[in-house]
Amino acid sequence: QEILSLFENTAASRKAHLHACLVYYRSSEDFLTAEGTLTGEIVSEKGEMGYGFDRIFWLPTEKKTLAQLPQSQRDGYSPRVQALLALIEQLRGEEHV
Repeated sequence: QEILSLFENTAASRKAHLHACLVYYRSSEDFLTAEGTLTGEIVSEKGEMGYGFDRIFWLPTEKKTLAQLPQSQRDGYSPRVQALLALIEQLRGEEHV
């Protein structure tokens, strides 16, 4: 509700980005980082699934909020999942070195 109240009585852009960054830390000289980003818009609450921003985060490509998508589809958009998969790929790449 607080986020939605910021947009009341304003013509400000509702474009939004969810961003996640993961760090796999081994030492100050040895660490890996990975990121994930999801771009969408802030809208009035729609949907019943998910948590946090899911009910107000609109995906223009889906014409739905995250909360209107099934869990399996929502996970595919998650910046946290994107970052984790990227980090796993980096770790797997090290196995071949």
